[in-house]
Amino acid sequence: MGSELGDNNENIMENRLGRLAGLAAFALMLLRLGRLISSEGDAPAWQLIMIASAFLGGVIWWLLNQTISNRKIATVLFVSAGLILFLRISAPHTLIGGFLPSLETGGVLVQEIGQAIDLIRFGVAPVFPGSGVVAILSILMWVIGGLYTWGATGGPTTAMVLPSLALYLQFAVMDRVPAGRGWMGAAAVVIALSVAAVAMERRSDAGRVRDLEGRPLPRRAGSMAFILAIVIAGGSVALADRGSSLVPSTGNLQWRVGSGYGYGVGGVSYDRLADLQQQIISRSNTVLFRATLSEEAPPADQIYWRMESLDTFDGVAWRPGNFAAPYYTSGVAGGDPNHAYRGTTQTIAQRVAIEQLRSQVVPIAGIAAVLDSDQINPQSFQIAPDGSVIYQPRLGLGEQFQAATTFALHDEDLGALASSNGVLTPMFAAAAEAGVFSAEPAPLPGDTTRPEDIDRFVALPKDFPATLLGVALERTLGATTDFEKAWLLQYWFRDSGDFTYSTNVSTGQSSLQLEDWLTDPVSTNYRVGYCEQFANGMAVLGRELGIPTRVVWGFTPGVATFVEVIDKDGNVVTDEDGNVVLEEVIEVRENNAHAWVEMWMDGVGWVKFDPTPRGDGALPNSLTADFNPVVYLPPPGDLGGLDRSAEEFAGETNPFAIDQTGNPIGDSSGFAISKWWLVIPALLIIALITPILKSVRRRRRVRRLRDGDITAAWEEIIDRLQDLGSPVPAHQTPMEFATATDRSLVPIARSYSAAIYGGIKVTASQDDLDTVESWLKLRYEGGKRTRAALNPKSLFD
Repeated sequence: MGSELGDNNENIMENRLGRLAGLAAFALMLLRLGRLISSEGDAPAWQLIMIASAFLGGVIWWLLNQTISNRKIATVLFVSAGLILFLRISAPHTLIGGFLPSLETGGVLVQEIGQAIDLIRFGVAPVFPGSGVVAILSILMWVIGGLYTWGATGGPTTAMVLPSLALYLQFAVMDRVPAGRGWMGAAAVVIALSVAAVAMERRSDAGRVRDLEGRPLPRRAGSMAFILAIVIAGGSVALADRGSSLVPSTGNLQWRVGSGYGYGVGGVSYDRLADLQQQIISRSNTVLFRATLSEEAPPADQIYWRMESLDTFDGVAWRPGNFAAPYYTSGVAGGDPNHAYRGTTQTIAQRVAIEQLRSQVVPIAGIAAVLDSDQINPQSFQIAPDGSVIYQPRLGLGEQFQAATTFALHDEDLGALASSNGVLTPMFAAAAEAGVFSAEPAPLPGDTTRPEDIDRFVALPKDFPATLLGVALERTLGATTDFEKAWLLQYWFRDSGDFTYSTNVSTGQSSLQLEDWLTDPVSTNYRVGYCEQFANGMAVLGRELGIPTRVVWGFTPGVATFVEVIDKDGNVVTDEDGNVVLEEVIEVRENNAHAWVEMWMDGVGWVKFDPTPRGDGALPNSLTADFNPVVYLPPPGDLGGLDRSAEEFAGETNPFAIDQTGNPIGDSSGFAISKWWLVIPALLIIALITPILKSVRRRRRVRRLRDGDITAAWEEIIDRLQDLGSPVPAHQTPMEFATATDRSLVPIARSYSAAIYGGIKVTASQDDLDTVESWLKLRYEGGKRTRAALNPKSLFD
């Protein structure tokens, strides 16, 4: 028993580094979780709950193992206590006496956990810490606390470090916002310390002599472990930072589908991306939601129901940018104020009732200023910078919400958009003279200062085909302002007759296919498509011209019907004359799904353009569809002309192109292939770290030998053999090993044994170390010795 206690105490002493690494890993994991879980507004103090759960898990495990000798019974009790904690957090109001589940507990638990799973699968950080999410995380912390206590009281070191590191890596994968070098460095240090702790534990008795009771004599090199951990961490961060741009932004594998909000079980969900993958082509009449508008609202047939804007184009797909969506705060209008519409607006009220729409993005007319609901906590809504409203748990059948929104009245600002310095621009002046344009010139209604981040709305891939720039310039030849160019582009797609609306397209559309789709008459689906193709085409050409542009997806105006108003008692409401009161209800169906374009106009803001050429009356009249603008353009000679066709631009550099690092071409801070010379020195430095540290260790041992310490020579034997893959057996004494291995080692083994066991002072010098190294050169060939020099195993012991 005494020997077992001694071994256990020795193991605990050797786990000090493991304890430190475990605490560091837990702290790092908890901090990374903070990037995924919101702490704003009415969010509960989930961090304290996590820490308390881990602490209680560790304490309960320690108490159970101190009082119960049967490990299986202790484990069952530990799991039972964790289950009680889980129920106390997820469904506390349904428990009998605060501990026992009732008949209501199961249903509430299924609902809470279902919402939590939806948040985990589809949520965009930071998510609101609902009861289900906090309960799941708490039980994980409970287990981590128990495992840490087990590892710290005699169990394996991996139990202290591995669970927290595994969760940290999972949270890092879920965190879509780039973390930066600080996180990389911290993670590298903690992982390196953890590896060092595990390595030291595994080799705690390797190559060590034992005392008379059979216990290994301690010989630690913790300082070496710390030095190596820091060096490896620094090298890893430097290499990862320099080499990160060599990996595509989507990773080596498409591990995560970029589809977005919503999972269509029992309803209809939509792909967030306008990437021409034929997602919004259904002809179904399924009602997705119903809405009523206040009396002052514009006519129902002019209301586009906005879902989300897509502002990032990678050459294939349009995607929403990675920006945090803060939770709704009562009295604070949503969206980025710098991107708010600066022209004429109107506040309208609306009530939306969900039918078959299954989405985390909420359909809304305008930009939300006030949100309310009898079924949903309004502070569970998030409002993205573009004004999109997000409800992470997903909208459900029958759920309703009310909103007051700011609705842009583009028609009211038409005169300002068509003017410059108080007069109509040339194209509109000619149209006005011909009697086809009636808007009067007007000053710009708002500040012309552009948002600081506006450049990202003109970004295109670095290698995007320059032919498309030629197409854009050719189609806007003669235009003098961005609004004239936008008018011309929309007319070309929507009203010129050059394009045909059809959902029967056979392929998707990548960047090169877009070029063929616009310019090659023999290509598949030449100028034939549906809303996503046309929105994509106009948005790309707008960016080619340097006009800030984004794609928006949502729904076209639904069908308005009049229904009887029913009061809360179920009775039909009548007016003073006894007539039944009717209210207008807008039904938005699946075939209303649509994509359009918004372009930034200085002094006005984001203006809607709809380039889809539908002739079936499904779309309302567009702001720019009243006349053929080409007829009223000034002759090309007045502007210097454009004497090159679209094809002649092929192969030229796009002056507006921006590479994937967000920098103009020629000024990229990314890691180009031509900069491999930076990687090679980094790899060489990392390869030389181990030999350098071993050289430092050898010089220290030489000084010890010169001072008469014979143990330095034997330690060199132990470490060299360990790195060569032939460690000294733990059960052999130095004399037994030397006699069985090579007689040239016997003098050193005898002197070492005399100094350690007999307390006899022996004479030592550097010649003893030279003897060891000569023997190693004779026994092992040069290649194996070189590989051993690069092997860091002995540095951890």
